[in-house]
Amino acid sequence: DNYLDVVRDVGEGESSDFAPFVLISISETDEGLCYSCRIHPTDTSLGVQSLNTRLRKKGFEANGHGWEQFMKEYITAKMPGFTERMNFGSDAETSDMYIIGSIDRFYIMLAMVSNAIRELLSE
Repeated sequence: DNYLDVVRDVGEGESSDFAPFVLISISETDEGLCYSCRIHPTDTSLGVQSLNTRLRKKGFEANGHGWEQFMKEYITAKMPGFTERMNFGSDAETSDMYIIGSIDRFYIMLAMVSNAIRELLSE
């Protein structure tokens, strides 16, 4: 709730408490607030090397595009149809997943991302 208060008060909030992931809320869009989760797979200072190694073993590139594809496939397998409610945007250095207008769907998305990482780490 404090995170939402920050967004309401200043229009934008960002938390790096979950590195290598960054949670971001962007100010109002025409459809409501945009809630985003971003990973920086090429930033070695964030401790993402182990995750990248495991991602490569699964056949994905260890860059923003590879992370996007991995997350899309994982979420689609676990929750068919949910990725249709999500938006993605990646480049070589970052992978963004975002939800517009629904904090509840954002929480579901974060749970799915968390589960994907846990499964990746357990392999």
